[in-house]
Amino acid sequence: MFTKQSIRLGISLWLGVINENPLMESRILVEVAEEWESSIRSRIGAFSSKLQHLDPFYLKEEFAPSDKASLAQRQQAVHNLIAPHLRILQFLASHFNATRLGSLHTQKIFQRLIVVSLEAQRNHAGHPLAREWHFQLVLFALRILRYSNGLDQAAQWKLKDTILSAALRWFSHQPRWSFGGNRLQIKAESRLINDVQAALTAVSSIGIKGSGSLLSLSRKQELLQLLLENEQMRLVVWLFPLDHERRHMFSSGHTGKPPESQLLAHLNVAWAEDPSLAIHLATRFQSLRLTTEVRRLLLLHPERAVAEPDALQILLGPSLPNDVNTQLKVFCSGPINLKANSTQYLLYWAPVNPITASTYFLPEYCNHPFILQYAMRALESHSVDVTFFYVPQIVQALRYDALGYVQRYIIETAKFSQLFAHQIIWNMKANAYKDEDSSIVGGAMKTQQEINPLIFV
Repeated sequence: MFTKQSIRLGISLWLGVINENPLMESRILVEVAEEWESSIRSRIGAFSSKLQHLDPFYLKEEFAPSDKASLAQRQQAVHNLIAPHLRILQFLASHFNATRLGSLHTQKIFQRLIVVSLEAQRNHAGHPLAREWHFQLVLFALRILRYSNGLDQAAQWKLKDTILSAALRWFSHQPRWSFGGNRLQIKAESRLINDVQAALTAVSSIGIKGSGSLLSLSRKQELLQLLLENEQMRLVVWLFPLDHERRHMFSSGHTGKPPESQLLAHLNVAWAEDPSLAIHLATRFQSLRLTTEVRRLLLLHPERAVAEPDALQILLGPSLPNDVNTQLKVFCSGPINLKANSTQYLLYWAPVNPITASTYFLPEYCNHPFILQYAMRALESHSVDVTFFYVPQIVQALRYDALGYVQRYIIETAKFSQLFAHQIIWNMKANAYKDEDSSIVGGAMKTQQEINPLIFV
């Protein structure tokens, strides 16, 4: 029932009833708002848990060209989820523009509706195709904030803070390019971000100064402006990778990377809002000082980032850092100190993708037990279909498998997947020697002789 076609029919009926009997306007608006909230609780449409976009390294890969039919099917499925709510949002925005100078009770309906919707965005998965929906909701919220005349200073501050938090939520995920090659959609999204920036500027005076327990929102708004400019530039680069002259038509006039000092000044605001936001701030803006500061925060408060796998690349880096190693030595030789050690949280950290997990078996990480256990758990958390694509990397890790973790993973996985077992054996034979003449024995030869009998028990 909750489809684009049914909503289109419903909107035409609502408008017809309102046109014939204006007294029914408030009743219809209340019913629409009530069902909207019901859809949030039921997690359907644009609030559905099915609206996921996993990193490609977490998905099954095949040695085959991209399946355009499958991609189109996935794109249509996401569009079918978002379209009903997007159409209702357009109806509500149009209705608000027509009635914003009317009853205060009608304004309160819109205010409650937008607050509930923005708070639901905390669970937003950040799908690239949901960019338009997300920022249309933010734009509608900014217009409600600007034109609602029944709010006192505290209510305005609270609504703006909610809007800024919901808008920043989009940037708490990895920077993502557009899904598919629909240029019209990308142009529309670029212009939409322009509209959001203009609406944000229009309400910049709200919450700019702190008052009592209400802190200033200026830093939070400046951070959002930086991220919106970066997101828009990414869209413009996607549209015109070589045509620099046409980029200014879709950008807000701010080009290039913001100053490093400006990014560092907003880092604590991003961390206080959401550690994932600060972590991906370092991903969006390549800066050594910024990455160093993010890592410092991770060392101080690792428990706040355990749900973010990308944080480990900043925390550990390409080899075991000396500062983490020192903490590990204190932890392993003395009493447990939860505040003194950050890497013990590896035992509870969200799993990284298989290709990253296999690198933690390398000698650069000194076979540290916490890191080995985490890498093992990360590999085991993925299905065989996902790890199958990374068998060559897993076999290479056997060369440095002094404690037998990789060997154990291979044996246990091969017992319930013959395809995985044969792929492992084929790769071990291919890596048995270091030279083309098969005269220099590689590190995997001895391991192969040990593993083969155990696989085929």
